[in-house]
Amino acid sequence: DLRVDGEDPARLLARVVEQLPHGPDAPVSVESEVVREYPGGELAAHVLGHVKSGDSGPGEAENALRAELAAAYNLGANSFASAASPRGVLVIEQSFDEVLSGRLGYQVWERNLAGERQRLLARRAPRQGAHLNLSLDLRVQQAAEAALRAAKDANGIPLPGSAALVDIDTGEILALASTPAFDPNQLIGRVSPEYYDTVDAAGGWLNRATQGLYPAGSTFKLVTAVAGLRPGAVRHDEVVDCGPGLLVGNRVFPEHVASGYGPTDLEKMLIVSVNVWNYIVGLRVGPEALAAEARRLGLDQPLLVSAHDGRPETNQVTRGMGVPTPDYKRRRGHGAWTPGDTANLSIGQGYLLTTPLHMAALTASVAANRTRTSLTLVADPGRGAAIHAAEPLGRTPAQRRAFLDGMTRCVDEGTAGPASVPGLAVAAKTGTTEYP
Repeated sequence: DLRVDGEDPARLLARVVEQLPHGPDAPVSVESEVVREYPGGELAAHVLGHVKSGDSGPGEAENALRAELAAAYNLGANSFASAASPRGVLVIEQSFDEVLSGRLGYQVWERNLAGERQRLLARRAPRQGAHLNLSLDLRVQQAAEAALRAAKDANGIPLPGSAALVDIDTGEILALASTPAFDPNQLIGRVSPEYYDTVDAAGGWLNRATQGLYPAGSTFKLVTAVAGLRPGAVRHDEVVDCGPGLLVGNRVFPEHVASGYGPTDLEKMLIVSVNVWNYIVGLRVGPEALAAEARRLGLDQPLLVSAHDGRPETNQVTRGMGVPTPDYKRRRGHGAWTPGDTANLSIGQGYLLTTPLHMAALTASVAANRTRTSLTLVADPGRGAAIHAAEPLGRTPAQRRAFLDGMTRCVDEGTAGPASVPGLAVAAKTGTTEYP
């Protein structure tokens, strides 16, 4: 950084350059380096990723250019000089590094034995990188992160958490938040061990929205309901007697209120999240049908997050997800499947593991009456519903209406009251799980 008596650095640099000797053999030259700045600090850090200083060696694009020039001019490995340029690391920065960085320029010089430049053989001007507009809504992202940071336990200690918001029609991700997070400005150049350890101790490197594996809990009851309705194992208007628990084998699987809920149809189940209704329906259809419906809705596959042209956008591939079946349990050495495992699966617990973003995509699919929602982090005004490679969910109009009415009343009078927004119709399904 140059500063003399408060003079603007750019003006000072211009004066210095003006007075330096010019030409290929000038003893002093001025070189510039591009530095990324993240004005939002930790805002959307897990989506943006960060850049890494190029002092660790040339990147992929520069290596390719070196190989091209070496072949064209019969050059050796020591024939190249380059300014260290930052490279994208993680998610958007990495996946779109070439787009954001532009194209490298070069000059090929002929030198004499003393190393002095004699003749310019070839040159290519660099090309500035392109702008990239993300699908994130800044206000919604800020609100999501503020709400997560405000969540604390009884001792006032911040709780880790995540949030995902998806546009039902286009699949654009409007918010994707995970706390704690990190400041990408701290990762440009050499990262201090103190900062790395602080973030690591808090669990801030993990993007809980896309990499955190959790039981789906009662949000999975949407899957159980579809699995029961499609083959006719239960009707949307069928009234099922739901007491304080259900005896499965020699164990009582409880309701979450001691008195039970009594006569319950699909709509009532969604309003107050009745466990027993799902135990009964899950046992009627069996574990294979529950797992098949979960797979049909994409819970066993890494999410495709792509631009309109299909270009992959994120390298955060979630591993370890599980949609359990009797064979799944047996292969993992946990013994034979029991009816109790089916009851657990019907309410999204047991061996089921998925990510918050998967459940956001699944909920968007249920709302739009399709099996899959193709997600994107890049804004695309031309993106429409046709982008989704999906089939119809397979509900009758009456069944779909029961879903919508039940999920809307879940907000107005049921378990999702905190999701209420004055003046806005909101449909929701809550879920709570035990996760040590």
